[in-house]
Amino acid sequence: VAAQRAVGADVQLAGPYVDEDKIERMREVEGVVDATGVLRGDYLTVAGSDGRLSALTLVTEVGRLAAIQRGMVGAVSDAITPGSDPVQIIESTALAEEIGEGGASIADRDATVVATMDRLLGITGSVQFALVDTADYLDITGTGFFPRNVYVDVEDGADPAVVADALGEIV
Repeated sequence: VAAQRAVGADVQLAGPYVDEDKIERMREVEGVVDATGVLRGDYLTVAGSDGRLSALTLVTEVGRLAAIQRGMVGAVSDAITPGSDPVQIIESTALAEEIGEGGASIADRDATVVATMDRLLGITGSVQFALVDTADYLDITGTGFFPRNVYVDVEDGADPAVVADALGEIV
């Protein structure tokens, strides 16, 4: 459980920014089931029934990350449907306690809080964050998706060290 909390996947790469092309190449590595990036995005204003504050936005393909973390204690929920109107977010428990759970918005756009979580496995730092899907983040901010962290699900029986070496070659 401690390793899952620290890494958040079978293998996590952290380093220089990667683009979607590199992540797609990682998905093609022998022994990889799936891979997805996790971006520490902009600090955006998140509001609730009791106030508002600037919170770190964590950005990923939520469905993919949920599949990668399936079975881990504290795994991300796949409750977000990308492209929903209003946008769906997962708030950290600390953020929800600070701003309240009703009447949510992010970057002055209406939002629906579909879940809360204490932390995102494999990410340290801010305890007050909002998790959004990549597609929604791009729509909200108009910025690109160039994560520094990539979470990788390794096939049963594959050697994680061999897979990690192959992934490192791509980076």
